[in-house]
Amino acid sequence: MSTSQLVDPITSLLPPELTTKIFQLCIQELVQTSLEDELSTLMSFDLCHRHDNITTEGPVLLCQVSRTWRDFVYDCPMLWTNICAHTSSALGNQHAYSEWLARSGKLPLAVCISLDLPDHIDAFTVIFNHSARIRSLRFLDTTGEDVTWDLTSSPFTSLDTFAIESVQPIKVLPMISAIIATAPHLRSIKWNLDHVPIPLHTIGSQLKELNFSTRVSDDRTYNALRACPNVVKLLVRYRSYTEPIGGGDVLLADLQVLDSYRFAMQGVVAPKLRKFTFQGFSDYIPDLMSFIRQSPQLDDLDLNLLNAADDLIEMIPHLSTVTRLKIAVETVFSVLYIDKIFKTLTWHQEDGAASCLLPNLRHLYLHFNLFNVKPFDVNGEPLMNMLESRCRPYAPTAASGGVVISRLESFTFGGDGTITQETRQRLRSLQLQAQAPRLSLLHIDF
Repeated sequence: MSTSQLVDPITSLLPPELTTKIFQLCIQELVQTSLEDELSTLMSFDLCHRHDNITTEGPVLLCQVSRTWRDFVYDCPMLWTNICAHTSSALGNQHAYSEWLARSGKLPLAVCISLDLPDHIDAFTVIFNHSARIRSLRFLDTTGEDVTWDLTSSPFTSLDTFAIESVQPIKVLPMISAIIATAPHLRSIKWNLDHVPIPLHTIGSQLKELNFSTRVSDDRTYNALRACPNVVKLLVRYRSYTEPIGGGDVLLADLQVLDSYRFAMQGVVAPKLRKFTFQGFSDYIPDLMSFIRQSPQLDDLDLNLLNAADDLIEMIPHLSTVTRLKIAVETVFSVLYIDKIFKTLTWHQEDGAASCLLPNLRHLYLHFNLFNVKPFDVNGEPLMNMLESRCRPYAPTAASGGVVISRLESFTFGGDGTITQETRQRLRSLQLQAQAPRLSLLHIDF
């Protein structure tokens, strides 16, 4: 059989829709790999060792496999909607960009541009002539160059997601303000410009997702929150060692997912919050408790604490709505501190009734690193008492206020702790018991 008679196993045998999906996933993988490499270079300042950019060549690479693939890719606009221009991009001229955009038809575009490309400004102008089609726009910066474009005549009427990431101050605020001012459908912003305030005064109320970081302890953190009262998902990275000013009386009525780094949300109220991740020092626990008390729907809590103390143990009993709890602690305290946490999490029965401590908890993850003891032996008795108490079936009682008490379904223990063979056998026995009829399965990872 000659090569001309060979049947392509993908484009000839699969439906066009499935072939398109396979090729899209391939290109998306190339995009993600290239962006991760670019961001790694950006954060490390390793500007002399940048890999070849394969993102913009994704469809081109597919075209090189065979004539059949080339014809399919050329005729499929969906495969040409990702434009990611980095320093090493092969698309260094206006004609190349124009041809790429023509192949994408009239479909929405996802554009990522490095701001350290002053020689490509004319070529980028070709992209921004299609600003009304850009749904996702991302700027990267690796050199601190002050690169701007005149975008006053380029409305971004389809823009849904905007991101900018830089490790150095750059003068881009007028350009970004021009983009945001013409983006009536913008819903998500990622802002990693630590020393530049986010221009939210005109579009903050329409945002549903906000991701930002800051290194300064002025009022911009709280101002950003006040400007976005309808945000549903929020990620805050607060890198200053002093408390932010301007706090208090911030209502985020629709916030459901919150990821915070060293910002304890002091004075912020989020009544619909369901998932909360916090990383910081244990000194923030009092403020965290005040915030959590006003979040009655919280069911997923992830705490990563440094130098945790008794404040954490005092906090645990107040997490009555939580179904998934993760506590990761690095501390100088002894193994006895871990025993206290096990005992706090243990249910106790009095007169046949169970206490209602964390009655909804079904998934528990504990991770401990002791600075002064590596590795350390976990005391098996308080650990097993805690697990056994939470795997028993409990019926609603008067003592529990009629509350249905959930049994533990999964338990994970990480860190530097080790357990004896005897404790391992007891854990295995507990798992077998949990698999009995009418008892939920128990997954233990130690």
